[in-house]
This record gives sequence, C-alpha cells and structure tokens, in this order.
Amino acid sequence: MLPATLDLWTFDDLYTAPACGFRDARDYYRRSSSAPLVPRIRVPCRILFAEDDPFIDPTVLDHLELPPNVQVLKTPRGGHLGFLGLPGTRGGGFWMDGVVLGWLEEEEDGA
Repeated sequence: MLPATLDLWTFDDLYTAPACGFRDARDYYRRSSSAPLVPRIRVPCRILFAEDDPFIDPTVLDHLELPPNVQVLKTPRGGHLGFLGLPGTRGGGFWMDGVVLGWLEEEEDGA
C-alpha cells in the first residue's frame, strides 16, 4: 500500500530501489547517478536540462569541474524533457529540437 502523499523520493525508496536491487533511495541515487562520470567525458558533449525538472536536481553539475568539451545549457523552465517552444519558431513547437539542430549545425560547420 502506497502512502496518501507520495513524492518521488518516497516512491523510489519504497519501490524502485528494492525492485532494482538497491538498499534504499539514497543508495539507488548514489550508485545510478551519471554526474560523477560527466567530468570524464572526452568527446564533444552538450547537456540540456531545466531548473524546474521534477526529477533532476538543477544543481547536480554546479560543483563539478567540467572539461571544455562539455557544455551545459540550463534553462529556467522545461520540466523533464518538456522543452516546448512557440509554433513557427525553429523546431516548431519543440524548442529542444531547434537547439539540438543548432548544435549539430555548429559541429558540421566546425568540421
């Protein structure tokens, strides 16, 4: 039985962690986070996330020393993969698609 009020941490503590072989939510997040690996990325990398993402802590990369080939774009809004734009703008209603297209064009122009 799930509690009447349920946040993501509690859900992960009660269900996700034990179902996936972790001790608890803290163990799950510690061992599953990709943040410690980001400074070791050696290829060009762009990371896009939103400060209002309900699943990802917006400060998770702030304390890391990132290599110059890793660029982070943090937007105030966008939720979890909800980067929508205005119809008629680059990428149409999907703002993130326009950003990714721009990044790919930059790479192509720099090649």
